[in-house]
Amino acid sequence: MSSRHVSFATTVLGWGLWGSLAAVYPLEATTAQDIGAEGETLQTSNYSLDAFRGPVIGTSRVVGLAGAVVAIAEGTEGGLQNPAAVANRPQQSLEWWDYWWGLGFVYPFDSDDYFNSGNPFDSEGVEDRDINFFFFNPALYFQFNHLGLGINIDLQHVDVRLQEDSSAQSLALDLDVATTHLQLGYGFLDGQLTIGVGANVLAQNVRVAGDEIRQSYQESGWGGEIGVLYRPEGRAWRLGASAATPIRLDVDADRAIARVVQNGVESMLFLPQNIESPWHGSVGFAYQFGRRPLNPSVTWGRKEAAERYQELHQDMARLAERYERARSEARQRGASRRELRSLKRYYKAQRSALRKQRKREVKEAFYRLRRRMRHGWPRRYLLVSTEVMFTGAVNDGIGPQALLAQQVQRSGEEISISPRLGIEGEPWTRRMKLRAGAYLEPSRYRTTNPRIHGTVGLDIRLFAWDVFHIWPRDHEWALTAAFDGARGYQAFSLGITGWY
Repeated sequence: MSSRHVSFATTVLGWGLWGSLAAVYPLEATTAQDIGAEGETLQTSNYSLDAFRGPVIGTSRVVGLAGAVVAIAEGTEGGLQNPAAVANRPQQSLEWWDYWWGLGFVYPFDSDDYFNSGNPFDSEGVEDRDINFFFFNPALYFQFNHLGLGINIDLQHVDVRLQEDSSAQSLALDLDVATTHLQLGYGFLDGQLTIGVGANVLAQNVRVAGDEIRQSYQESGWGGEIGVLYRPEGRAWRLGASAATPIRLDVDADRAIARVVQNGVESMLFLPQNIESPWHGSVGFAYQFGRRPLNPSVTWGRKEAAERYQELHQDMARLAERYERARSEARQRGASRRELRSLKRYYKAQRSALRKQRKREVKEAFYRLRRRMRHGWPRRYLLVSTEVMFTGAVNDGIGPQALLAQQVQRSGEEISISPRLGIEGEPWTRRMKLRAGAYLEPSRYRTTNPRIHGTVGLDIRLFAWDVFHIWPRDHEWALTAAFDGARGYQAFSLGITGWY
């Protein structure tokens, strides 16, 4: 790569890194309104629900790597952390056009303090509580040469139930959040520098219910995102950065206050007038130890079969010339229409045979490349990936649990920082990949401290199956799983993926 290209790549990456830290707004919250002192009962709806998500959510690989994937950015699983993944060609992409689909599933089976808020309704008068979460991530990407486009949907369901011991009164909060990422990207410098952009459409459905109360509303809004990935060919390292703007949903004032009737006494339940997903940005670096290549040249079957493909193309051109001469000679000697149709069918069959042979050559070249990648490349490697994620402040924010408890517990007053580290390797060659990682989940509250998460994950190769000819005949499947544990939070993810 020329020095001009290096300079161009460095400049673009530099702008991406700077943008992930400073270009998104706001960098800090403005002066907060008087919504009450910390721990007091809410008396106003002039606050925002802080839609910050602390724990890492994604596929088993993302969870196993502790979310440190902004510098890896491969497949649909990398698209939530870095939109450049939509156009980044992973090692196993060996056709001119390709598609990727994914289904991520995470179930926190122990989420006593999912929001790291200290449980504001751990107080006198609260008899029981039940908190349930569910996360689902379907995605579909299409890639044409170095162009990529796709859709990546992040679905979150939060279900909180609160039972008071002083009466039969109970409250429940159901929060459904769907963020749809519409992404477009392109790989420059033959795929060494990839830039992706996206529009994020956020839709939230909030329902609050009780014995004598029911209030719900649906709101939607949108924002933008950008991602950059630099993967120099033949090198063992990568750089990545991403940034997303905030999304703020405004709620009508008449729906922000609900009336509660308890033992014949009417009181007010103050719901947020705003729901805000704060801005966030990430920068990361990845390095792979071992002889297995991290950034091979982007190629596909047609390139591998270029010489034979060109020979067959020339054979087709010579066949067309022979057909034209034969048809001209037949017409000169006064051949019948039947003879001319027979001649045309003969050469058409010959041309069809050459086309099929050319297609077979490209397909066999694809399988040769797959065998080379799976069996010709060294299998042992150690991938180390790092990331630092920044999340913006929210004006007059409180968390979901404080909303239900109707207590003032300010959330998101300052920028949050989350350092992350993940490692991946293949200790059991051709059988198992292992991952481990750790990340610091920041606290968005004055009354709690950050907590450290530990993650582990693995892929186990199962068998080869083309699923009734839908996938290539040598496609191999793997079972993938991951675990994330911290104080007051434990989650498990499971899935099926390809083995490469």
